[in-house]
Amino acid sequence: MNSSSQWATGQKGCVRYSPHTDPPVNEELAVQLGYAPACIALMQRLPYVNWKENGDDRRQIVARSHFADYTRDDDLKEGRRGLTYTWIDGGLDYDPWLLTILISGREGTHVMLDTALGTIRAYNSEPGPPQYTVEWRRHGEVGTTEEEQNRTLCTEYRRAPLVPAAHYFSEVLFAYRSLLRLPIIDPDRSDPKEERQYYSSYFSWMVTEHREEKETLLNLYRACGWPDQWRRAEFVEKWTVAKKEIRARARQAQEQEEDDKFNQQLS
Repeated sequence: MNSSSQWATGQKGCVRYSPHTDPPVNEELAVQLGYAPACIALMQRLPYVNWKENGDDRRQIVARSHFADYTRDDDLKEGRRGLTYTWIDGGLDYDPWLLTILISGREGTHVMLDTALGTIRAYNSEPGPPQYTVEWRRHGEVGTTEEEQNRTLCTEYRRAPLVPAAHYFSEVLFAYRSLLRLPIIDPDRSDPKEERQYYSSYFSWMVTEHREEKETLLNLYRACGWPDQWRRAEFVEKWTVAKKEIRARARQAQEQEEDDKFNQQLS
């Protein structure tokens, strides 16, 4: 979870709780789109991230994905039909008892609640649900024709493994409470132990900056009482100062690296 520092640090008004009246859930549209009654009832009870507070450019808390906000008609429509980012036309609607929690973009993450079974189906859009699982095999082999393969792609969510919803969400909460995932940082870098290498040979200053950010965040979260004695104001004040210092060092390192490369080209 991440990208929006206001949301992650608990800024007042960043999460909207039920009852949803301004704006409300468009129940008439939800019925027209084919949502099951259980899904529509749950839409009314879910909390939603307040994008007016956080800015629409910060909707991605999970990389290339956003939490569905069923008070928005666009999300009502997109929540019924996946693969909006692909080239396939005439895709199939999701099963009506499925409620999309996380709407995936290209190379994002699908998270759906099966209201009939009380389970979660979660998988990455690239490469799709894991194969050779029980759930994958239960739906049979993928056909060889283009039409069969497209149909499998449109219904791939049915092949995703089932996880009890309570267990799934408890694991997500544990990841952030234990700081296995960092709440404030670029969504692609929320794992504090991961160091991406695809740019390291070109921008070593950036690798250093990202490492410093993660190490500083971990230390500040712990020093400010995360999660049970959380002192948000103290954290925000210290992180604001630390972030400026880290980025100032990164700019200096970037300039030095560019000068070194330029001098190498001249020699």
